[in-house]
Amino acid sequence: MLSSNLALSLAQSGKKVILVDCDLRVPGIHKIFDLQNNDGGLSDYLLGNITLKKSIKRTIHDNLHVITAGPVTKKPALLLESSRMKSLIPKLSEDYEYVLLDTPAILAVSDSSVLTPLVDGVLMVTRLGVTRKEKLTVAIEQMKFVKARFIGLAINGDESANLYSYYARRMTPLQGEK
Repeated sequence: MLSSNLALSLAQSGKKVILVDCDLRVPGIHKIFDLQNNDGGLSDYLLGNITLKKSIKRTIHDNLHVITAGPVTKKPALLLESSRMKSLIPKLSEDYEYVLLDTPAILAVSDSSVLTPLVDGVLMVTRLGVTRKEKLTVAIEQMKFVKARFIGLAINGDESANLYSYYARRMTPLQGEK
């Protein structure tokens, strides 16, 4: 979800953006943008079944395109390690100012680690109150091991959005006011 919001924000600021769903196990980007996933996506491109041009889908936002994950395949990590994947990002960079990859959780499978050497930077996403400190430490160590260039850490689930309700619950009229 964060990658979709980032892609949309960049596109709305006038940048040409492509978002690639690299979660070949449990894809989800197609749902966010209401796109078909089984009609040609990343897995189809990496297997050589379609051209790159056919894998790119338009969204309702002029500056934002998406490559959905495509049909779930056996051994997705091998596809993500392929020479076609290694050449994909440079090809996309010719036409787009930003190429964003949405990957599975780093500790769940090796896919993120496989893709790290191909990208300019990694933005790790964690969930406040859900991700345990120990797991986050292991994930950071794993990214260091594969020499990831960290852009930063995004924390989802911050309750500051409820700041107004926090103050509304605690504000009481001053004595003498009605």
